Amino acid sequence: MSICSIKFAELAKHLQLYKGRLVYRGDCAKDEWGSAALYQELAASPTSVATTNSTIAYGTLPGNKISTADAVKAYVQAHLKSEHPTWISLPPELWPEEWKNKGYKKPVVRLIKALYGHPESGAHWEKHLEEILKDPRNDFGAQPVAGHPSTYWIKRDKLLLTVYVDDLLLAGPSEAHDAFWKRLELKLDIEEVTELGRFLGRHHEIERHELGGTIKYDMTEYAASSVEMYTKLTGVDKFRPASTPFLPDGAMNPADDDVVGEIAPHACALVMKQLWLARLARPDLCKAINILSSRVHKWSRNDDKRLYRLT
Repeated sequence: MSICSIKFAELAKHLQLYKGRLVYRGDCAKDEWGSAALYQELAASPTSVATTNSTIAYGTLPGNKISTADAVKAYVQAHLKSEHPTWISLPPELWPEEWKNKGYKKPVVRLIKALYGHPESGAHWEKHLEEILKDPRNDFGAQPVAGHPSTYWIKRDKLLLTVYVDDLLLAGPSEAHDAFWKRLELKLDIEEVTELGRFLGRHHEIERHELGGTIKYDMTEYAASSVEMYTKLTGVDKFRPASTPFLPDGAMNPADDDVVGEIAPHACALVMKQLWLARLARPDLCKAINILSSRVHKWSRNDDKRLYRLT
């Protein structure tokens, strides 16, 4: 099916992008007998936040730099190498002109590429990229870093590459970056290479000095969108500054632990929204968020107070 979303929805209007995408509807896929389709036990393993931070830190060492690029329509650059063929029905807006006057009701075509939404697509894309990086004919000499998924060490050039789905992050000696990206462009369709700015929804500001550099993680827009979401779902729009995300002793009535909180229907969405912020830029919030995440199944009036304080 065709879908449209707003990329960078948490940013100012002029920075938002409408993005169209064609997706495979894995939720309604059937086998030849009409039963729910079963797939190979494959799973994608994008890089972790910790590995991303380590790669960025490596890029701040003296003589090093950091550059990034996005793979264009990453998944469909890889073939769908499933054990069994997959056939899909195209939405009418994608029919070729010659189909439209032939009385077709639900024509199907063979799915060749690893289309987004197919349960195996992420793994096939990752394997496709890894084969390119490890193939000696491509002159990368990359080897996976043990314990760090989707991360590769290029020993000859002392480059470290980590990948989050279609976002590629490269760190290492400044003089080696251009040659790497030129070789990769011969095998992959990638967008313009830029210096590190926004990655995983987080802005980066690097200040360099003789011993390396310092990094500032900025997710101001995301934090504002979290507060906006809280206001929209709860109607609360007045907040007081708080020195910590924790309520002081005596601020909660023990009896309120047995009273269902007003925010209970929205608790999970609101807590998970703030979890991404904590993981990427505000680790000091993790403890408070973990406490709330353990309460979503039995949300109380006191949890309303905790979440208000956190927000």
